Amino acid sequence: MVAIMDCRELLAEIRRAGLTQTEVAEELGIRQASVSKLERGLTKELRAGAYSKLLALHSRISSQEAANG
Repeated sequence: MVAIMDCRELLAEIRRAGLTQTEVAEELGIRQASVSKLERGLTKELRAGAYSKLLALHSRISSQEAANG
């Protein structure tokens, strides 16, 4: 069974890998303030395009960590 992660969980793992809110925002094409709101649970949703980019970024970070570790 595949676990489905919400935006906040994905973002937390990306941030633990060392990316800043600004770097994440640039990758997703959103404002840094939006990343902050996601982290704090003030918003739970992203537009489909930004969510797709979040999934891709998470996948890339996870692959890099697996290769390094």
